[in-house]
Amino acid sequence: MKKERPLKTKFKKSRLIKGGLLLLVVALLTGSSVFMFAQRTPSPVKKSEIDLYPVIRDEDVFKDAIYVKLRTRDYGYITYEGETLFKEDQTGDYSKQDVYCRFFRDYFDAIVEGDVIVFKSFYATPPVKEDFTHQKVLNIDINQTTSTQTELNGVGYTAENFIITYNIFQNNGTFRNDLSQSRFDATGTFKAIAIEEIYSIVELNGQWKIVSVTRSKIF
Repeated sequence: MKKERPLKTKFKKSRLIKGGLLLLVVALLTGSSVFMFAQRTPSPVKKSEIDLYPVIRDEDVFKDAIYVKLRTRDYGYITYEGETLFKEDQTGDYSKQDVYCRFFRDYFDAIVEGDVIVFKSFYATPPVKEDFTHQKVLNIDINQTTSTQTELNGVGYTAENFIITYNIFQNNGTFRNDLSQSRFDATGTFKAIAIEEIYSIVELNGQWKIVSVTRSKIF
């Protein structure tokens, strides 16, 4: 005669079956949720394209009345340690200014004038740069930071460091192809795109030279 299983054993088996079914359902739902989440995850946002102005090889920027106005009256050309210089007078007597201010004034003048030979002469190791057109640089802001120690060819030097920001009105990309142009929008509002860089300079044989330029940010 077949023995009847105890009631307790039946309940235990029933609970195991129900528990197994519950785990299976949870696993299926969890897997489905993960799959659905993966399907909904957006793709990475693409970088916006750089907005550049058409290249005009023989353009004389000093004949552009809008640039001259922006440079000499509205925004100024150079602000050094909080003091705006050369705002009304494009030439000005800056011989009495700080040696570093004169250095960077001449450096950016070479960029504005599209003089690649003079531009390269400011570097201890000249950068690889074939040529570039006149650049409508404006709103240059120069601020000195702490000095650091550096080494060139086994010789130690004290480097003077500067945080410099500037805009390029109607940037055509021949000098900087990673910086969108500063321009007027459809409403006539001036949209300035600035780049911030850290310059390190050292004195070599009585002349200051740039040893490194590190891009910090574009804003």
